[in-house]
Amino acid sequence: MDEIEIRNPTSSLALNSPIKFLNTMQKEKIILCCVITLLLFGCNSKPHPFPSSSGKMEGEVAPIYYPETGHTVSEPFLTFYLKTNGIKRLGYPITEVIEHEGWQVQYFQNARLELHPENDHAYRITVGWLGELLHRTRPPILNPFIRQGKYFPKTGHTLHGQFLTYFENNGGSVQFGLPISEPFMANDGLIYQDLQSARFIWYPTLPKESQVQLEPLGEIYFLQSGLSLDYLKPIHPPSTAVIQQSTLMPRN
Repeated sequence: MDEIEIRNPTSSLALNSPIKFLNTMQKEKIILCCVITLLLFGCNSKPHPFPSSSGKMEGEVAPIYYPETGHTVSEPFLTFYLKTNGIKRLGYPITEVIEHEGWQVQYFQNARLELHPENDHAYRITVGWLGELLHRTRPPILNPFIRQGKYFPKTGHTLHGQFLTYFENNGGSVQFGLPISEPFMANDGLIYQDLQSARFIWYPTLPKESQVQLEPLGEIYFLQSGLSLDYLKPIHPPSTAVIQQSTLMPRN
């Protein structure tokens, strides 16, 4: 039996097949089928990630070490932290990732991030409702009269003025939860308002763009949680971490 060599003019590969008594149209059909097969299967594979010289996989985000507090932020929380302007809103990390109250969590100065694998992918990382856990919820307002502001019927409270502006410009309910109190003035003369995941504080003597500040809710809750203070101790930078210097000043 003779062998007929069929070459694909667009490739340097040769297809050697024992084909007998083929006419021109049959040869063209075979060539066409081979080309389609290459396009569908040979060109549709994706490259596998491979380790870089640093030991981590290409495309993997390296942990970030913050010398201000001596702790790192890594996955599963790092992507959320970076996308939500974490240093400004959450503050610096004050622990590593730990198991607490049934979840994998990490404490920051202003909040706690939690991993909820039972949630849909987009909501697996959440900001813990530490304001509620600290029992700061006030009774809801019934039939509120609002000229300027926004009423949240799920919790029965409102946001107004600079608190509302700050809320809407810095992540809204994903970052802070919903309001669980109305604004109130404390003995220090400052105005406060509690939300599920935060406490807003209004400082009238600061420049307008800085008048709304966040209470260090993560620090407060951690110190009341009964967790070992050893978790707060700084660690040495991991060999795979990027050391990040920030212009923000850490709290004393």
